[in-house]
Amino acid sequence: KGALGAPTPGIMEWGYLALLLAPAAMCLWLALAPGSILADMSLSGRRVGVVGAGVEAYLARWGLTGAREIAATSRATLYRVDGGRVLKVFTGEGLAHEGAHGTQALIHWAGRGAVRLIRHDAGAQLLEHLPGPQLDALPDDAATPVIVDVVRALHAAPGPAPPGMPDLRAHLANLFSAPDFAQAKAVTENLIATTRPEDLRVLHGDLHHENIMRGADGVWRAIDPKGLVGDRHYDVANVFCNPTEALAQDPARAARLADAFAAGLGMDRARVLRFAYVHACASACWFRENGYGTERDVLTIAMLERIAGL
Repeated sequence: KGALGAPTPGIMEWGYLALLLAPAAMCLWLALAPGSILADMSLSGRRVGVVGAGVEAYLARWGLTGAREIAATSRATLYRVDGGRVLKVFTGEGLAHEGAHGTQALIHWAGRGAVRLIRHDAGAQLLEHLPGPQLDALPDDAATPVIVDVVRALHAAPGPAPPGMPDLRAHLANLFSAPDFAQAKAVTENLIATTRPEDLRVLHGDLHHENIMRGADGVWRAIDPKGLVGDRHYDVANVFCNPTEALAQDPARAARLADAFAAGLGMDRARVLRFAYVHACASACWFRENGYGTERDVLTIAMLERIAGL
């Protein structure tokens, strides 16, 4: 008996216990051993998960091997696969906000200014791997010319917009449905009404420093487009709100950006600033709807309103 009077397991009992626990111990060792999927770390430093059954179906269907999860958000999970490619599998939220129309945009651009789409279906994309870094790794003054080059390449894509793409009014629906922001709605209405046909483009819709990455060839490319059709001036609006709070609230920096986009892309400086103001207001609506604070947006809105002459 043991010290507390309980029967001590005999040799047979210990043997059975070892047999029961051995498989679990082996699985744990394999999962955590160096080089295993679970022992590897994602780009964000988070311990990655096991490839799920839904992903296994894509691996089999598209003949992919070596899958390793590298990032996961509420909208998609990304897996690095052999051959210098990335498998992006959308969640329901991702399909609603990016999936179909973002895929249409990537097809339209065909690798010009954006990550190259290799294969796709309704729920996933197979993309070229961009090793990075993201554009926010560069000093702000060095990043701006890169943004100019990326936008120029995106907006130079030939051919009409894919059918069924949402327009700018649909993209800004949350702003129009907000109980406040009366001035922003009026400015938006005016900008949409005065858009020239020659300024209509397939837009990225969410272009900022973290959505531009450097490829293995050294060329910077956009990722994660929302995909919409509208005035080309809107595609640089989100740059004013990124990549840091301090930069987003700096009027001198906003003026420099407007000058750079006017000079480098032939844009109307006043329209650039007004679209930046509209986007900052829409951003505040999005954050508020999702339960986040809007203090940063309020300060950015006030600054952009002032320098846009509103």
